[in-house]
Amino acid sequence: MSDLWESVRGIDPPVGEGGRDWYPYQLRSEVREVIARLSDPVPELAGSLRTEPDPRWREVALFGLAMQDDPRVDDILIGALGDATVRPRALYLLGVIGTRGWPKRDRDTGKLLAAIRPFLTDLAPYRDLFLGEELITADLAVAASARIAGLPTEETGGFVGMALPHFTDEQRAALAAEIEKG
Repeated sequence: MSDLWESVRGIDPPVGEGGRDWYPYQLRSEVREVIARLSDPVPELAGSLRTEPDPRWREVALFGLAMQDDPRVDDILIGALGDATVRPRALYLLGVIGTRGWPKRDRDTGKLLAAIRPFLTDLAPYRDLFLGEELITADLAVAASARIAGLPTEETGGFVGMALPHFTDEQRAALAAEIEKG
């Protein structure tokens, strides 16, 4: 880990509350500045994701990656789905990319939806490490898929994939079925 990345550890909290339901997280400006000084942030942050033992700082690395306007990021986030400790955050970030305040770029929609599909029914609970909210992994997967597939509905509103999802069993099942049809 570089000296610059080590300096991020002195910023507490590294991720703050974004101030709006549809923008629940804000990577602190001090963290963004440290990351911006890296010559190539993507491999540095990906390395931190692989080697960092603390889940909180692994999530900071994921946030830093998702903020990069770089096509390599989606594959790294897809790879993070294989790790149950960061899977919920990776799902959230896959869905938020391209929305307000996040990089917009061409993405392989089919590849993203295929990677997320196995988690559409994953009822594992997740306690958000920054906001403390209890979430369901499947809700994060459904919200990300709905956003990526362009399926915001009346049930989820226009902020699906951005706001933290808290679907009922019926909403989750209906959206998952709609995603599977798509």
